[in-house]
Amino acid sequence: MQFWPGLEYQQLSLLPQLQAEGFTTHAIDPHEDDAAAIQAIAKTAPVNWLVVDHYGLDAAWERAVQGSVMNILVIDDLADRRHDCDVLADQNLGRNARDYDALVPAGTQLLIGPAYALLRPEFARARTAALARRAEGGP
Repeated sequence: MQFWPGLEYQQLSLLPQLQAEGFTTHAIDPHEDDAAAIQAIAKTAPVNWLVVDHYGLDAAWERAVQGSVMNILVIDDLADRRHDCDVLADQNLGRNARDYDALVPAGTQLLIGPAYALLRPEFARARTAALARRAEGGP
């Protein structure tokens, strides 16, 4: 089951694509208490992973939904607030795991650095050509 809290109206067009790929989706009204909405939705089916990518959310919010979901993955790129999650991904160049020492629980799996960049498959497929252009002095 996938959750997409805080989706803006313009982003709702992603829902049909996600559903076509076999994901169960729930659009949560941005004016709704999204933690309470996730808790209510989770009562209808088990939630294996909740993916959180939001600058306004932190450990307090994550703790509020922990009892409703099995795992939480946080996508972060600031390293400026506490998180209480199972996995944290920060794809920034120059970031290192020590940046999160005081910000996540000891057992959190950290996926740090550009090796964990979240890219669509077409970017990965274009990498060889891009590296060849760079070697030839191109952009």
